[in-house]
Amino acid sequence: MTEKQPPQKGRSIWITTTLLTIAFCWGIVAIFQARYASGDLYPAFSTMRADPKGLRILYESCKKLDALDTSRNNRKLELFNPDAYTTLVFAGFDSWSLKFISYEQRELIDNLTEGGHRVIIAVKPYEWLGASALSSNSITTAAGDIGIGKWNVQLDKKPFSNEQTFSEATFIDGILPEAADQSINLVSQTIFAVSNKAWKVVAKRDDWPVVIERKASDGIGSLVMCSDAYFMSNQGLFEEQPTDTLNWMLHQHSQVVFDETHLGTTASPGVAALLRRYNLEWFILSLALLASLYVWRHNRSLAPMPPHFIDYDELEGRDHLSGMVNLLSRSMSPVEALQEAGRRWKGSLKFKKVHDPDRIEEVKRVLENIPAYLAAKETPVQVYKKIQNITTRRNG
Repeated sequence: MTEKQPPQKGRSIWITTTLLTIAFCWGIVAIFQARYASGDLYPAFSTMRADPKGLRILYESCKKLDALDTSRNNRKLELFNPDAYTTLVFAGFDSWSLKFISYEQRELIDNLTEGGHRVIIAVKPYEWLGASALSSNSITTAAGDIGIGKWNVQLDKKPFSNEQTFSEATFIDGILPEAADQSINLVSQTIFAVSNKAWKVVAKRDDWPVVIERKASDGIGSLVMCSDAYFMSNQGLFEEQPTDTLNWMLHQHSQVVFDETHLGTTASPGVAALLRRYNLEWFILSLALLASLYVWRHNRSLAPMPPHFIDYDELEGRDHLSGMVNLLSRSMSPVEALQEAGRRWKGSLKFKKVHDPDRIEEVKRVLENIPAYLAAKETPVQVYKKIQNITTRRNG
């Protein structure tokens, strides 16, 4: 028989286990919150990323400006329907995605510009991100004509002079104010090859276009393409502050929307997203704690047990046969037990077709002489065996 632990000790173990579980869950939540706070779980050029490769500084700066209504877009572009003229920013757009952009996506962007909105597409700089840049021959083949039909723009690669890893782009005269800084830093060797007069070259690296703009037919909407999104990144803004360049790009309209869907970040309309949106994490943790207390309350009493308390549920009992024997021994004497067994045996004779009168008489004599047998110091078991021998004896 194993020795059971006292109720107080079992309760202490349960409380310790619960506290350790809560501490473990708290640590997991803290780790994920730290990861989400830094934003390194998100792709490069995401506005939710705070490291050098993110775009949070630009996004938060625009949010603090009273003149701009700044937000993110995590829904599909087909669902994007602003109620006012808006500047839509696609920072970190993949060059391969530009090559293989679908007809529907291209038409959506064109419809936005024709509707008076401003769309900015800044290409992802592979060199700065550590990925191997496309070769001089393959980048033209890979990217090809961007937006075949209306756009007629081609990506190409031109190395920096003197084997440098960075360069500067200079804006065309008249684009920015005369007192403004007329250049931005570049880390990508990508340039544009424009074959359509509808495109206006805004900035060049050496003699190669790196920022181009195409006005819509109404003169309000426009499409701007930048061959390098580095100057928008957190590190780019840390190294320089191209305020006038960003003002020219973003301040055309009062609403600015940074798109996240082209980076693969889309909003999930699930229950978890709703809980995060309305900050109900603590409510779920409170429910879990209440559920734990409910289970505990029905398993153990919250009140302390008195010293003389006996937990009858923890006492080991006997099986049903032992309990019946114990009950009979306390309520019937040995004589009464044997006489009751005899009466039961006589009652069972009516269900038998063949009877042996001699055996019946012998059993009756034993039952009638039970007091005499017990007086002769025979035990009830010995008397019972006499009866058993008579009933089971074979006829000779």
